Amino acid sequence: MLIGGERIDNVVDMASRWNVEGLIIIGYNEEQYHQLSRKLNKKMVLIDAYPKGGYSFQNVGVDDYSGGYQIGEYLYSCGYHRALFVAETEQEKNGGFCSRSRYVVVPQEPRRRLKKYEELLPHFLETKALAFSSDYTAVEAIHFFTDKGIRIPDQISITGFDDNFYAQIVRPKLT
Repeated sequence: MLIGGERIDNVVDMASRWNVEGLIIIGYNEEQYHQLSRKLNKKMVLIDAYPKGGYSFQNVGVDDYSGGYQIGEYLYSCGYHRALFVAETEQEKNGGFCSRSRYVVVPQEPRRRLKKYEELLPHFLETKALAFSSDYTAVEAIHFFTDKGIRIPDQISITGFDDNFYAQIVRPKLT
């Protein structure tokens, strides 16, 4: 059974009625996973989730730590020694290049995130390179900077993390 975004009680009810042997879980945070684990004794595969504790699960995900490290190494090798990592969560596993002082948390809600970009604009331009935790937010930032008359990549380099559809169609390309 493939489950995404359902309430825990609905999942327990469906899985029990269908007597499934296991579940594939998408889009659940740690607390939701723990609740489901306590209520339902089924094998689970989580997609890109990393709950802590003594729970048994399989995870299909991205090696965020290694990817973040590779982005940092690449930017550093290009001469961007003050690059920032920009994410929508405190829990990113962003790699060794990114100390707390180089890690910027922005709001998840788009309007508030753009407001934060505005607030941080001088700092962003000073660092000359930003690594975003997703291609979506990287593309959003490219649009933000372009609307402000800032030239990408001449004035600031932008990279994302996913290599998804957005990265394939945006102009200028992600760094």
